[in-house]
Amino acid sequence: TDRGQTRSEDDELCAAYILRSLIAQAAEPSKLVLDDTATAVLRTIRNDTWDDICRTFRTLPGAQALTKIGMDEDNRFCLQLNRYRWVLPVYLPTGLFVPHRVHYEIPLMPSAPDGGAGELELVRTGPVAIYLVSTDRTGQLTGRVDPPASNQARHELDGVAQVLGCEKIGLVLSSPLRRARQLAELIAKTCAAPIEIHNGLSAVDYGEWTGLTPSEVERFFPGDQERWRTDPDWCEHDGESWRALVERQWLTFDAVLNSAQVQRAGSVVVVAHQSMVRSVLTVVRGMSQRQWSELEIPQTSISALTYHMQGTPAEAPDVADLNVKNSMKLSIQYVGLKREDFMPRFVPKMGRANL
Repeated sequence: TDRGQTRSEDDELCAAYILRSLIAQAAEPSKLVLDDTATAVLRTIRNDTWDDICRTFRTLPGAQALTKIGMDEDNRFCLQLNRYRWVLPVYLPTGLFVPHRVHYEIPLMPSAPDGGAGELELVRTGPVAIYLVSTDRTGQLTGRVDPPASNQARHELDGVAQVLGCEKIGLVLSSPLRRARQLAELIAKTCAAPIEIHNGLSAVDYGEWTGLTPSEVERFFPGDQERWRTDPDWCEHDGESWRALVERQWLTFDAVLNSAQVQRAGSVVVVAHQSMVRSVLTVVRGMSQRQWSELEIPQTSISALTYHMQGTPAEAPDVADLNVKNSMKLSIQYVGLKREDFMPRFVPKMGRANL
Protein backbone atom coordinates (compact mmCIF):
# COMPACT_ATOMS: atom_id res chain seq x y z
CA THR A 1 0.00 0.00 0.00
CA ASP A 2 1.37 3.40 -1.05
CA ARG A 3 4.68 1.78 -1.95
CA GLY A 4 5.18 0.42 1.57
CA GLN A 5 4.42 3.67 3.43
CA THR A 6 1.09 2.57 4.94
CA ARG A 7 0.48 -0.50 7.08
CA SER A 8 -1.58 -3.30 5.61
CA GLU A 9 -2.92 -5.29 8.56
CA ASP A 10 -4.35 -8.07 6.45
CA ASP A 11 -0.99 -8.61 4.74
CA GLU A 12 0.71 -8.58 8.14
CA LEU A 13 -1.60 -11.34 9.38
CA CYS A 14 -0.81 -13.56 6.42
CA ALA A 15 2.91 -12.76 6.61
CA ALA A 16 2.90 -13.66 10.32
CA TYR A 17 1.31 -17.03 9.62
CA ILE A 18 3.78 -17.78 6.82
CA LEU A 19 6.69 -16.74 9.04
CA ARG A 20 5.45 -18.91 11.90
CA SER A 21 5.10 -21.87 9.52
CA LEU A 22 8.64 -21.39 8.21
CA ILE A 23 10.05 -21.20 11.74
CA ALA A 24 8.26 -24.42 12.63
CA GLN A 25 9.98 -26.17 9.72
CA ALA A 26 13.47 -25.02 10.72
CA ALA A 27 15.77 -27.71 12.07
CA GLU A 28 17.01 -25.41 14.86
CA PRO A 29 14.48 -22.57 15.26
CA SER A 30 16.23 -21.26 18.38
CA LYS A 31 19.18 -20.20 16.22
CA LEU A 32 17.06 -18.04 13.92
CA VAL A 33 17.56 -14.30 14.27
CA LEU A 34 14.47 -12.17 13.60
CA ASP A 35 14.54 -8.42 13.08
CA ASP A 36 12.18 -6.06 14.90
CA THR A 37 9.65 -6.06 12.07
CA ALA A 38 9.40 -9.86 11.97
CA THR A 39 9.08 -10.01 15.75
CA ALA A 40 6.31 -7.40 15.77
CA VAL A 41 4.42 -9.21 13.01
CA LEU A 42 4.61 -12.51 14.87
CA ARG A 43 3.08 -10.91 17.97
CA THR A 44 -0.10 -10.16 15.98
CA ILE A 45 -1.06 -13.84 15.87
CA ARG A 46 0.79 -15.35 18.86
CA ASN A 47 -0.66 -18.87 19.16
CA ASP A 48 -3.81 -18.24 17.12
CA THR A 49 -5.10 -21.05 14.94
CA TRP A 50 -5.75 -20.47 11.24
CA ASP A 51 -9.50 -20.16 11.99
CA ASP A 52 -8.71 -17.46 14.57
CA ILE A 53 -6.61 -15.62 11.99
CA CYS A 54 -9.41 -15.84 9.41
CA ARG A 55 -11.88 -14.33 11.90
CA THR A 56 -9.45 -11.50 12.65
CA PHE A 57 -8.87 -10.96 8.93
CA ARG A 58 -12.59 -10.41 8.36
CA THR A 59 -12.72 -7.68 11.03
CA LEU A 60 -10.09 -5.57 9.26
CA PRO A 61 -11.07 -2.52 7.16
CA GLY A 62 -10.00 -3.99 3.83
CA ALA A 63 -12.01 -7.18 4.22
CA GLN A 64 -15.04 -5.30 5.52
CA ALA A 65 -14.90 -2.89 2.58
CA LEU A 66 -14.91 -5.81 0.14
CA THR A 67 -17.86 -7.40 1.94
CA LYS A 68 -19.75 -4.10 1.87
CA ILE A 69 -19.53 -3.85 -1.92
CA GLY A 70 -20.52 -7.48 -2.47
CA MET A 71 -17.04 -8.91 -3.00
CA ASP A 72 -16.81 -11.25 -0.03
CA GLU A 73 -15.88 -13.99 -2.50
CA ASP A 74 -12.49 -12.23 -2.77
CA ASN A 75 -12.05 -12.59 0.99
CA ARG A 76 -12.80 -16.31 0.81
CA PHE A 77 -10.38 -16.71 -2.09
CA CYS A 78 -7.59 -14.93 -0.18
CA LEU A 79 -8.12 -17.14 2.87
CA GLN A 80 -7.63 -20.45 1.07
CA LEU A 81 -4.80 -22.11 2.95
CA ASN A 82 -2.09 -24.02 1.08
CA ARG A 83 -4.03 -24.15 -2.17
CA TYR A 84 -0.92 -23.07 -4.02
CA ARG A 85 2.41 -24.38 -2.88
CA TRP A 86 4.48 -21.69 -4.55
CA VAL A 87 3.41 -18.33 -5.92
CA LEU A 88 6.09 -16.05 -7.30
CA PRO A 89 4.94 -12.39 -7.50
CA VAL A 90 6.23 -10.91 -10.74
CA TYR A 91 5.95 -7.16 -11.31
CA LEU A 92 6.25 -6.09 -14.93
CA PRO A 93 7.88 -2.80 -16.03
CA THR A 94 4.37 -1.57 -16.91
CA GLY A 95 3.42 -1.81 -13.21
CA LEU A 96 1.16 -4.83 -13.67
CA PHE A 97 1.31 -7.75 -11.26
CA VAL A 98 1.47 -11.30 -12.59
CA PRO A 99 0.99 -14.22 -10.15
CA HIS A 100 3.33 -16.80 -11.70
CA ARG A 101 2.46 -20.17 -10.23
CA VAL A 102 5.07 -22.89 -10.28
CA HIS A 103 3.07 -25.67 -8.69
CA TYR A 104 0.16 -27.96 -9.22
CA GLU A 105 2.00 -29.84 -11.99
CA ILE A 106 0.65 -33.39 -11.85
CA PRO A 107 3.17 -35.97 -13.11
CA LEU A 108 1.92 -37.67 -16.24
CA MET A 109 1.77 -41.45 -16.38
CA PRO A 110 3.11 -42.66 -19.74
CA SER A 111 0.76 -44.68 -21.89
CA ALA A 112 1.18 -48.43 -22.04
CA PRO A 113 3.86 -49.74 -24.40
CA ASP A 114 3.08 -52.68 -26.66
CA GLY A 115 2.78 -55.78 -24.57
CA GLY A 116 2.52 -53.77 -21.31
CA ALA A 117 1.12 -55.45 -18.27
CA GLY A 118 -0.59 -54.65 -15.01
CA GLU A 119 -2.50 -51.43 -14.47
CA LEU A 120 -1.38 -49.91 -17.77
CA GLU A 121 -3.42 -52.49 -19.65
CA LEU A 122 -6.50 -50.47 -18.73
CA VAL A 123 -5.57 -47.76 -21.24
CA ARG A 124 -8.11 -47.60 -24.06
CA THR A 125 -7.10 -47.92 -27.71
CA GLY A 126 -10.07 -46.19 -29.35
CA PRO A 127 -10.21 -42.56 -30.51
CA VAL A 128 -10.08 -39.84 -27.87
CA ALA A 129 -12.24 -36.72 -28.24
CA ILE A 130 -10.34 -33.52 -27.38
CA TYR A 131 -12.22 -30.27 -26.73
CA LEU A 132 -10.07 -27.11 -26.61
CA VAL A 133 -11.66 -24.11 -24.87
CA SER A 134 -10.23 -20.58 -25.03
CA THR A 135 -10.88 -18.22 -22.12
CA ASP A 136 -9.14 -15.12 -23.52
CA ARG A 137 -11.08 -12.11 -24.69
CA THR A 138 -10.12 -10.65 -28.04
CA GLY A 139 -8.90 -7.09 -28.45
CA GLN A 140 -6.60 -7.05 -25.41
CA LEU A 141 -3.27 -8.76 -24.76
CA THR A 142 -4.24 -10.15 -21.38
CA GLY A 143 -1.48 -12.74 -21.32
CA ARG A 144 -0.62 -13.82 -17.79
CA VAL A 145 -2.45 -11.02 -16.02
CA ASP A 146 -5.26 -12.76 -14.18
CA PRO A 147 -8.30 -10.45 -13.87
CA PRO A 148 -11.60 -11.79 -12.53
CA ALA A 149 -14.23 -12.71 -15.12
CA SER A 150 -16.85 -10.11 -15.97
CA ASN A 151 -20.57 -10.85 -15.59
CA GLN A 152 -20.84 -11.35 -19.36
CA ALA A 153 -17.87 -13.73 -19.32
CA ARG A 154 -19.39 -15.70 -16.43
CA HIS A 155 -22.60 -16.08 -18.44
CA GLU A 156 -20.61 -17.38 -21.40
CA LEU A 157 -18.65 -19.75 -19.13
CA ASP A 158 -21.94 -21.21 -17.92
CA GLY A 159 -22.94 -21.78 -21.55
CA VAL A 160 -19.70 -23.67 -22.29
CA ALA A 161 -20.25 -25.87 -19.22
CA GLN A 162 -23.80 -26.63 -20.39
CA VAL A 163 -22.57 -27.64 -23.83
CA LEU A 164 -19.81 -29.89 -22.54
CA GLY A 165 -22.05 -31.21 -19.78
CA CYS A 166 -23.91 -33.16 -22.46
CA GLU A 167 -20.79 -35.20 -23.18
CA LYS A 168 -19.19 -38.03 -21.24
CA ILE A 169 -16.14 -36.04 -20.24
CA GLY A 170 -13.60 -38.18 -18.41
CA LEU A 171 -10.93 -35.58 -17.61
CA VAL A 172 -10.55 -31.80 -17.49
CA LEU A 173 -7.13 -30.20 -17.97
CA SER A 174 -6.49 -26.54 -17.24
CA SER A 175 -4.00 -23.72 -17.42
CA PRO A 176 -2.99 -22.45 -13.95
CA LEU A 177 -4.46 -18.99 -14.62
CA ARG A 178 -7.63 -18.16 -12.71
CA ARG A 179 -9.82 -17.44 -15.73
CA ALA A 180 -9.10 -20.95 -17.04
CA ARG A 181 -9.37 -22.65 -13.64
CA GLN A 182 -12.78 -21.12 -12.97
CA LEU A 183 -14.22 -22.64 -16.13
CA ALA A 184 -12.32 -25.91 -15.67
CA GLU A 185 -13.72 -26.31 -12.16
CA LEU A 186 -17.24 -25.57 -13.44
CA ILE A 187 -16.94 -28.16 -16.23
CA ALA A 188 -15.39 -30.72 -13.89
CA LYS A 189 -18.24 -30.25 -11.43
CA THR A 190 -20.89 -30.44 -14.16
CA CYS A 191 -19.38 -33.58 -15.70
CA ALA A 192 -18.25 -35.18 -12.41
CA ALA A 193 -14.75 -35.44 -13.91
CA PRO A 194 -11.33 -35.07 -12.29
CA ILE A 195 -9.33 -31.94 -12.99
CA GLU A 196 -5.60 -31.47 -13.53
CA ILE A 197 -3.59 -28.25 -13.76
CA HIS A 198 -0.58 -28.00 -16.10
CA ASN A 199 1.70 -24.97 -16.14
CA GLY A 200 2.72 -25.58 -19.76
CA LEU A 201 -0.85 -24.72 -20.84
CA SER A 202 -0.50 -21.17 -19.51
CA ALA A 203 -1.08 -18.12 -21.71
CA VAL A 204 1.55 -16.34 -23.77
CA ASP A 205 3.92 -14.06 -21.87
CA TYR A 206 3.47 -10.69 -23.59
CA GLY A 207 6.18 -9.00 -21.53
CA GLU A 208 5.97 -5.20 -21.83
CA TRP A 209 2.80 -5.48 -23.93
CA THR A 210 0.77 -7.17 -21.19
CA GLY A 211 -2.62 -5.54 -20.68
CA LEU A 212 -2.41 -3.35 -23.79
CA THR A 213 -4.54 -3.48 -26.91
CA PRO A 214 -2.85 -4.18 -30.27
CA SER A 215 -3.34 -0.54 -31.28
CA GLU A 216 -1.69 0.63 -28.05
CA VAL A 217 1.26 -1.70 -28.66
CA GLU A 218 1.67 -0.23 -32.13
CA ARG A 219 1.53 3.30 -30.73
CA PHE A 220 4.00 2.73 -27.86
CA PHE A 221 6.20 0.13 -29.58
CA PRO A 222 5.90 0.88 -33.32
CA GLY A 223 6.81 -2.02 -35.58
CA ASP A 224 7.38 -4.52 -32.77
CA GLN A 225 4.19 -6.53 -33.39
CA GLU A 226 5.17 -7.07 -37.00
CA ARG A 227 8.61 -8.23 -35.91
CA TRP A 228 7.03 -10.71 -33.47
CA ARG A 229 4.74 -12.04 -36.23
CA THR A 230 7.55 -12.56 -38.74
CA ASP A 231 10.67 -13.43 -36.73
CA PRO A 232 10.12 -16.66 -34.75
CA ASP A 233 12.85 -15.81 -32.23
CA TRP A 234 12.12 -12.11 -31.69
CA CYS A 235 11.52 -11.39 -27.98
CA GLU A 236 12.84 -7.88 -27.35
CA HIS A 237 9.57 -7.03 -25.56
CA ASP A 238 10.81 -9.16 -22.60
CA GLY A 239 8.17 -11.76 -23.32
CA GLU A 240 8.08 -15.09 -25.16
CA SER A 241 9.14 -15.44 -28.75
CA TRP A 242 6.66 -17.10 -31.11
CA ARG A 243 8.84 -20.20 -31.41
CA ALA A 244 9.26 -20.56 -27.63
CA LEU A 245 5.52 -20.12 -27.09
CA VAL A 246 4.31 -22.64 -29.67
CA GLU A 247 6.91 -25.24 -28.72
CA ARG A 248 6.07 -24.92 -25.01
CA GLN A 249 2.34 -25.25 -25.56
CA TRP A 250 2.59 -28.03 -28.15
CA LEU A 251 5.06 -30.11 -26.14
CA THR A 252 2.80 -29.87 -23.09
CA PHE A 253 -0.25 -30.79 -25.15
CA ASP A 254 1.57 -33.69 -26.80
CA ALA A 255 2.78 -35.06 -23.45
CA VAL A 256 -0.73 -34.78 -22.03
CA LEU A 257 -2.23 -36.41 -25.11
CA ASN A 258 0.04 -39.43 -24.83
CA SER A 259 -0.49 -39.92 -21.11
CA ALA A 260 -2.42 -42.81 -19.64
CA GLN A 261 -4.78 -40.35 -17.88
CA VAL A 262 -6.02 -38.92 -21.18
CA GLN A 263 -6.23 -42.23 -23.00
CA ARG A 264 -8.25 -43.76 -20.18
CA ALA A 265 -10.63 -40.80 -20.14
CA GLY A 266 -11.94 -41.16 -23.69
CA SER A 267 -13.15 -37.54 -23.84
CA VAL A 268 -11.01 -34.69 -22.54
CA VAL A 269 -11.54 -30.95 -22.13
CA VAL A 270 -8.49 -28.67 -22.24
CA VAL A 271 -9.33 -25.24 -20.81
CA ALA A 272 -6.59 -22.83 -21.77
CA HIS A 273 -6.11 -19.75 -23.92
CA GLN A 274 -6.36 -18.38 -27.43
CA SER A 275 -2.63 -18.87 -27.92
CA MET A 276 -2.84 -22.52 -26.84
CA VAL A 277 -5.60 -23.33 -29.32
CA ARG A 278 -3.71 -21.51 -32.08
CA SER A 279 -0.49 -23.39 -31.28
CA VAL A 280 -2.13 -26.82 -31.40
CA LEU A 281 -3.91 -26.06 -34.67
CA THR A 282 -0.73 -24.60 -36.16
CA VAL A 283 1.19 -27.82 -35.58
CA VAL A 284 -1.67 -30.09 -36.67
CA ARG A 285 -2.30 -28.15 -39.89
CA GLY A 286 1.30 -27.05 -40.57
CA MET A 287 0.37 -23.37 -40.63
CA SER A 288 2.78 -20.45 -40.82
CA GLN A 289 3.70 -17.97 -38.12
CA ARG A 290 1.50 -15.28 -39.67
CA GLN A 291 -1.42 -17.71 -40.01
CA TRP A 292 -1.07 -18.38 -36.28
CA SER A 293 -1.59 -14.68 -35.58
CA GLU A 294 -4.55 -14.38 -37.94
CA LEU A 295 -6.45 -17.44 -36.69
CA GLU A 296 -9.63 -16.22 -35.00
CA ILE A 297 -10.39 -18.01 -31.72
CA PRO A 298 -13.24 -16.22 -29.86
CA GLN A 299 -13.47 -16.10 -26.07
CA THR A 300 -15.27 -19.12 -24.54
CA SER A 301 -15.24 -20.89 -27.90
CA ILE A 302 -14.81 -24.64 -28.36
CA SER A 303 -12.59 -26.37 -30.90
CA ALA A 304 -12.77 -30.14 -31.26
CA LEU A 305 -10.19 -32.68 -32.40
CA THR A 306 -10.05 -36.45 -32.46
CA TYR A 307 -6.93 -38.33 -31.42
CA HIS A 308 -6.69 -41.61 -33.35
CA MET A 309 -4.66 -44.01 -31.25
CA GLN A 310 -4.72 -46.91 -33.70
CA GLY A 311 -3.61 -47.17 -37.30
CA THR A 312 -0.59 -45.92 -39.18
CA PRO A 313 0.09 -42.21 -38.69
CA ALA A 314 -0.35 -40.10 -41.80
CA GLU A 315 2.48 -37.95 -43.08
CA ALA A 316 2.50 -34.83 -40.93
CA PRO A 317 2.68 -31.42 -42.61
CA ASP A 318 5.90 -29.50 -42.17
CA VAL A 319 5.86 -26.84 -39.46
CA ALA A 320 8.41 -24.23 -40.43
CA ASP A 321 10.66 -22.77 -37.73
CA LEU A 322 9.47 -25.19 -35.04
CA ASN A 323 11.37 -27.99 -33.33
CA VAL A 324 8.34 -30.19 -32.71
CA LYS A 325 7.29 -33.66 -33.76
CA ASN A 326 3.76 -34.27 -34.97
CA SER A 327 2.69 -37.86 -35.51
CA MET A 328 -0.45 -36.59 -37.28
CA LYS A 329 -2.87 -38.79 -35.34
CA LEU A 330 -5.08 -35.75 -34.78
CA SER A 331 -7.99 -34.73 -36.97
CA ILE A 332 -9.84 -31.43 -36.61
CA GLN A 333 -13.63 -31.59 -36.28
CA TYR A 334 -14.44 -27.88 -35.91
CA VAL A 335 -12.80 -24.66 -34.70
CA GLY A 336 -13.95 -21.68 -32.65
CA LEU A 337 -17.65 -22.49 -32.14
CA LYS A 338 -19.63 -20.55 -29.51
CA ARG A 339 -22.57 -21.71 -27.39
CA GLU A 340 -25.09 -20.37 -29.88
CA ASP A 341 -23.54 -22.51 -32.62
CA PHE A 342 -24.70 -25.73 -30.99
CA MET A 343 -27.97 -27.58 -31.03
CA PRO A 344 -29.47 -28.53 -27.63
CA ARG A 345 -27.51 -31.79 -27.90
CA PHE A 346 -23.81 -31.17 -28.56
CA VAL A 347 -24.06 -31.15 -32.41
CA PRO A 348 -22.48 -28.25 -34.31
CA LYS A 349 -24.66 -26.37 -36.76
CA MET A 350 -23.95 -27.14 -40.37
CA GLY A 351 -21.66 -24.84 -42.23
CA ARG A 352 -19.72 -23.62 -39.19
CA ALA A 353 -17.50 -26.64 -38.53
CA ASN A 354 -14.51 -25.98 -40.78
CA LEU A 355 -11.17 -24.35 -40.08
